Amino acid sequence: MTEARVYADATALIGLARIGQLGLLSLLPTPICVTTVVWQEVAADATKRGVQALLEAREAGLLQVVQEGDADDLPDLDRGEASVLSAAAKSQATVLIDERKARTLVATHPALRGSISHAFGIVGLILLAKRSGRIPAVQPLLDALVNEGFWMSHEFRQLVLRRAGEM
Repeated sequence: MTEARVYADATALIGLARIGQLGLLSLLPTPICVTTVVWQEVAADATKRGVQALLEAREAGLLQVVQEGDADDLPDLDRGEASVLSAAAKSQATVLIDERKARTLVATHPALRGSISHAFGIVGLILLAKRSGRIPAVQPLLDALVNEGFWMSHEFRQLVLRRAGEM
């Protein structure tokens, strides 16, 4: 039996780092795999907000940079997303990825459908944290993400708050 693996894309890592919630990744099988392509995206400029937290998470063993995934396998996606999906498909792993186009491909692309065990985004992780008692409420984290420039529609936000029992 193979060990469960989770691969994370840049947007989720940056979002969690910027709102000070990288620790929520410990709710998932760790270390979280980060392809070299994604790592270059998130850690190239140490002066950007959240990068220091990502470097510390890697040092602490929460994140593991892996030389896996072919960034050219899925030309319709950016290189980071493509490398994550490519690597995850080869090991039937879970992906933490926020881009809708990428998550749609997981469900519809013949090479990915059935090869990736599960795909969810940062909001899914926040809901898991609430259900597991790790955080008392999702609304403050949603607010923090929006304050950091992460877009979510009013309808989606309301749906999430209802699912969390906060509406």
